[in-house]
Amino acid sequence: MINAALSAPGPWRRTLLTVVSRAAERFIQVAQRVAPADRAVNATPRWTGRDVIAHLAAEALRTNQVVRGDGEFAADRAAAVLMNEAGIGALAHFGVAELIDTIEDGVADAVAFIEEADGAQPIVMFDGGFPVRADLTLAVLVGELLVHGHDLAAEVGMPWPLSPVEAGVVLDGNLAVMNGWTSAAVDQRRRTFEVRVRRGPAIRFDVEDGHVRPAAQDTRPDAVLSGTPTAIVMTSYGRTSPVRAAISGQLTVSGRRPWAALSLARMFDDP
Repeated sequence: MINAALSAPGPWRRTLLTVVSRAAERFIQVAQRVAPADRAVNATPRWTGRDVIAHLAAEALRTNQVVRGDGEFAADRAAAVLMNEAGIGALAHFGVAELIDTIEDGVADAVAFIEEADGAQPIVMFDGGFPVRADLTLAVLVGELLVHGHDLAAEVGMPWPLSPVEAGVVLDGNLAVMNGWTSAAVDQRRRTFEVRVRRGPAIRFDVEDGHVRPAAQDTRPDAVLSGTPTAIVMTSYGRTSPVRAAISGQLTVSGRRPWAALSLARMFDDP
């Protein structure tokens, strides 16, 4: 299904709540294995293992506030960097066990709120400075949990497979905030892209005049990127090079203008 969060929000939301709860469980499992917690993490060398766990605790708390229309959001990349560091600093007095409890409680509370709101999801301001449906902020949190969980798993030698359903939810979260992260250098011509998880869902969107909009179901994409769940998620978060993923066969490009995909990564600032 394409743009499932918009075309079938009810079934998609039920899937989301299962996925975010499971993603939190997975992150907590690997966080409990990180030792020593004061060692730098290779994927985020400015942060220790404890910093990564604190970042996710801060994000769980923030998401739980944002869904209620009362949380902090970053208007641009510079603000996001400052917000991340402030979130870690605010929890400096927490031990790892307390941070893990904070993640567990924050995610559970946010899930309960979204579940109760059901089809009447509030519209909230979120990163990039644009309004989004509240449940979509949990999809963004899924990306944070899975990507930083992958970082910690690499440190402890723990396998970290991703399913098509998990990757699809991450894509839906990405689509919700893309409009806030477009680069000033983005091509003004309209281009339609489809990003598809192999054996899974997809998102399709238009980029034009520096703005990103979900594309109509019948819009023919200029470029289609198809990849394994891990390749799709890790390239979108800058953990894996798209070129490396393509060489290994984990990522392929097709469509009527496949060369347009070469400019896709340059169209967005790294949040």
